[in-house]
Amino acid sequence: MSYFDEKASQLSIDNLTAFGISLQTRYAQAWEMVEMLEFAELVAERGCHHLVSSVFYDSNAQICAFTLADDADPLSESGETIRQCAIETLSQFEWDGTVYHGRQS
Repeated sequence: MSYFDEKASQLSIDNLTAFGISLQTRYAQAWEMVEMLEFAELVAERGCHHLVSSVFYDSNAQICAFTLADDADPLSESGETIRQCAIETLSQFEWDGTVYHGRQS
């Protein structure tokens, strides 16, 4: 099997924690983990990492989804900061019911 087949794992792990945020990719795709790591780092640099509990990249749909902390409001100023971090680092993600296309890989 090729490492580039649709469901081929490219990493030996499919989840990890970075900057206190749980990151998971359904089919262990390297590019998805890279984007999520960049997102976690940028969110931490901007001081909002404590508001993001987890990030999941659905390899089938090629879309990223977030679980926010209980006290996080996606429409607040901090929520907007998180969304902007996602736009800068993630190719496609869902935020508060809307799909966004961010960085171009």
